[in-house]
Amino acid sequence: MPTTSSNQQEKIFQNYLKWSNVSSIEEARNLSTEALQFANTVTVGLANYGGFTYGPVVDGDFLPALPGQLLARGQFDKSVKVMVGHNANEGLIFTPPYTNNDTAIQEQLAANLPSILAFPETLDYITNTLYPPVFDGSQAQGYTNNLDRASALTAEMVFTCNTFYLDKAYNNQTYSYLFSAPPALHGFDVPYTFYNANVTSSSPIRGVPNPAIAIALQEYITNFAMRGTPNQAGVVPMFDLYGANATVQNLNVTGISQLRDPVANQRCNWWQKGLFS
Repeated sequence: MPTTSSNQQEKIFQNYLKWSNVSSIEEARNLSTEALQFANTVTVGLANYGGFTYGPVVDGDFLPALPGQLLARGQFDKSVKVMVGHNANEGLIFTPPYTNNDTAIQEQLAANLPSILAFPETLDYITNTLYPPVFDGSQAQGYTNNLDRASALTAEMVFTCNTFYLDKAYNNQTYSYLFSAPPALHGFDVPYTFYNANVTSSSPIRGVPNPAIAIALQEYITNFAMRGTPNQAGVVPMFDLYGANATVQNLNVTGISQLRDPVANQRCNWWQKGLFS
């Protein structure tokens, strides 16, 4: 989550001390393993849906600003080459399944970005302009109901827009792919990335129905790691640079194709500014 609120971090810290039954971090360091595990379990268990409480946060020092903001400002290492990818349905498993109206979407957004409550006009802009209650399939990820609408919002806010930030930062001279093999949820590319023909998946839904796609993905990754390009003549389909057309390599069970990056959009340009904090 794009956590920038020091108040949010302090609340987590104070709750941890409460569940540890101590008044300072120094006292907590002297507790038993069991006591620390208990406090940790309670803290994570009370996290917002789809979250785990702990993670990188903007502290003004080690992490001076959100990564997207730093990339926009040119504050990054420009000497590296980049290949980046995202899944087509990143947000669903991090979205409460009971999200079925505007109020639920706003409550979930405010729970993850509490500072947004100070800017009601921003909250309204996100839910009525960026992700409006229009269910004809014309909006982000083609949502047709509130659950998919909230999922699309989560995907772009937390996951997918970050790939677009990188592509732009490196002047579109990057390689970018979209993993869209159904259901294309967050993490469902892992069996493809680490596919081994000699190991049978214990979970059919997370298996690899088209091993050729898995092998191609592995070739792209290893070629890039070794040579700075995912391409290898005669081995895998041509993988073009992102370029001015925002071209991504689309990996699906039906084959490999190219299309325009779905997150090369104005919503991601807005998220990158960090106006919600």
